[in-house]
Amino acid sequence: MLFKIFSILLAVLFLVSACKKENPPQKIPQPPAAQSDTLFRAPILEQSYLEQIRQAQQQIVRHPKDKTARAAFLKIAYLPMRHMLVTVGAGRQLKEGTALPRGLVKRAALLDAKRWAAYGKAWLIYKNETDFGKLNTYYKGYSKTMPTFTRHDSLFIPIVLRIY
Repeated sequence: MLFKIFSILLAVLFLVSACKKENPPQKIPQPPAAQSDTLFRAPILEQSYLEQIRQAQQQIVRHPKDKTARAAFLKIAYLPMRHMLVTVGAGRQLKEGTALPRGLVKRAALLDAKRWAAYGKAWLIYKNETDFGKLNTYYKGYSKTMPTFTRHDSLFIPIVLRIY
């Protein structure tokens, strides 16, 4: 008789625990994005300022091992009070006289801007030691794309990113 009562209690306990509503899995809190839109306000960029950045980038292309050209680029493109770096990417709209699709040109210009951002960040961290042409990457973090502009047969896309 005792065995029968014990078996019934065990069965009831098993049924109650099996029918008990499970708690939903808890969400692991994620830290807020350090560079979200609400925290990151890009400055208003004048056309002349963007042209200066573009000229500094072209100087580096002409002299890839020149540390003074890199320093001149950072002096213009890095805004230390805001911890921001501004770069300008270029995409050619014509290839051998044929117009390229705008989406392709835009993508090329954006990747070029992000490649310059990777160099700018490396030059800030490593004190201009990385020669231009040695990095095989582009900046993959958060950045803001600014309004585009065109010159001759090229589309230019400026981007602004936070540097911590």
